Amino acid sequence: MMKQCYTRTDIVNRSLSSGKFPKSMKNVLVNPLINRSSLDPSEYKNDRPISNLRFVSKVIERVVANQLKSYHSVNNLDDELHSAYRRKHSTETAPLKAVSDIRSCIDQDQSVILMLLDLGVAFDSVYCDILVGRLAYRLGIKGVLLQWLNLYLRTHTQTAAIMNAISVLSELSFEVP
Repeated sequence: MMKQCYTRTDIVNRSLSSGKFPKSMKNVLVNPLINRSSLDPSEYKNDRPISNLRFVSKVIERVVANQLKSYHSVNNLDDELHSAYRRKHSTETAPLKAVSDIRSCIDQDQSVILMLLDLGVAFDSVYCDILVGRLAYRLGIKGVLLQWLNLYLRTHTQTAAIMNAISVLSELSFEVP
């Protein structure tokens, strides 16, 4: 019996048309990398985890991301003040808008309060049910794409590689692919 070979394009198309994301593509290999060369490499607390997915997994992700961006754009779903992942916007766009608004208020002799909140850790604990619900309700995503996103967001696994040792496979509690 001959084993059937698929091209990357076949794998992407089969994944998207079936609404399934191959389980084998959902395993992350985590490699620790020292934060700064000046830190002690024997102290694991000085490492930051670098997560590596299979190449084909990244290709599928990129295809879906591009399609979702196009859907957003065509259906005018972008918030005009949203800066992340948009053409001609950068990490400088949001702070520049904030500074402009503050200056405008000061010029009009109004009081200004600036409150900053670090949401970095919040993105390490995305609840799939809530996210999928919002994709369906707010963005109108449905059918095979919603099924694909639902499966894609769930049950990722990881193994860690340190030197020549690889850990056992473990399921991630919270995922942020």
